[in-house]
Amino acid sequence: MEMENNKKNFSLYFDQKIYPELKDLEKIRREVWVSYLKWFLIAFGGLGGVVWYYFDALKGYIPWETAVLICALVVFIVSALLSSVFGRSRYRYYVEEFKNRVIRQVIDFFGYNLLYAADSGVSEHMFQASGIFNVSLDVFKHEDGITGTVGQTQVSLSELCVKDVRGYGRNRRYVEIFNGLFIVADFHKHFKGKTFVLTDHAERVFGFIGKMFQEMNFSRPPLVCLGDPSFEKEFVVHSTDQQEAHYILTPDMMKRMVRLKQSVKAPVQFSFVDSSIYIAIPQAKNMFEPKLFGTSHPRMQVYEYYTDLKRVFQVIEDLNLNTRIWSKAVMSKER
Repeated sequence: MEMENNKKNFSLYFDQKIYPELKDLEKIRREVWVSYLKWFLIAFGGLGGVVWYYFDALKGYIPWETAVLICALVVFIVSALLSSVFGRSRYRYYVEEFKNRVIRQVIDFFGYNLLYAADSGVSEHMFQASGIFNVSLDVFKHEDGITGTVGQTQVSLSELCVKDVRGYGRNRRYVEIFNGLFIVADFHKHFKGKTFVLTDHAERVFGFIGKMFQEMNFSRPPLVCLGDPSFEKEFVVHSTDQQEAHYILTPDMMKRMVRLKQSVKAPVQFSFVDSSIYIAIPQAKNMFEPKLFGTSHPRMQVYEYYTDLKRVFQVIEDLNLNTRIWSKAVMSKER
């Protein structure tokens, strides 16, 4: 019932706030199409003339039909690439306008005290501070940053694309470290140590032998055994403070983490550092990128943004971060 009411409320909000913006944006979207088409035709005409000039020479070496096919493919592919390059500036303008006028409105619907910036996000320093990905970084890109409070919890989140360069010379290549949603939230506790809750691949695949390899992972702090088979089937925990790890990872928290991983259907990972919880959720989907093909203002497309954001904010509820069981001052005194 609550979900139906939320959908109904958002539908009314869409009609009043978002649809008028989308009508204006539709004009810009069509201009983007015209720009791409214009550059494609210019490139196609110019390249077509050049290729046709050398066509007779090509016919002397390969069959006529093959020569036609090769020439047509070369002209089409190169024209499409040039169209993409020269028409991209107009497309970027459309994306910027769409995010500022539509995505911002969708975020405002939830009523939280949040700021949105399409071209910023979680900083490289915050990403490194999490300690989840214990590697060097060569490429760090962020977008669609959201900061503020959800309920009583201070949050900062964004989409990240992080890569590392491996190898030398001809073997030099980019390796993807992380691509997805990265969340930093206040846990309302000061941590003396650092605790990492990582997706468990070794034990799930290799069983007891896998656990032995986990214990031999010298790049991480000591392994923490929590005595919960269902949790340890999904995650492996390392911490610099065994007592604190048990204090943080209560039976209720472990159940919530397992539930979250199952709901997002991705190898989600966590860390507890200083007074923050860091959450890394891999995803291939670019959450807030507008669709250029087809109409730009169907109700279902915008509702998809609403659903994605609702799932993001639900993470705060799923982990019960708005419940203030301990105060930072009390915990510091206890420790």
